[in-house]
Amino acid sequence: MPTTLFVAVVAITNAFKWVDHLWMMTKGGPNHASSLLLYYIYETTFNFFDEGLASAMTVVMIVLLLVVSWIQFAGWERKIHYQ
Repeated sequence: MPTTLFVAVVAITNAFKWVDHLWMMTKGGPNHASSLLLYYIYETTFNFFDEGLASAMTVVMIVLLLVVSWIQFAGWERKIHYQ
């Protein structure tokens, strides 16, 4: 069970990093329907030169990932037992 918890947390955090794959396949889709948060942060920083907003979105994304990881850890901690 500890391995399953580790794999689940890593899989969720890696899901936020799939910007290049989605961008190469769809180019953001019609009207940016398939754009991801990480690409929006990149675009805000380097295309619109708004570093303050981009850093605030990065902090929100990190907090979101920490909360999701904590929920997974707290939910599965009861099921983990060592023999």
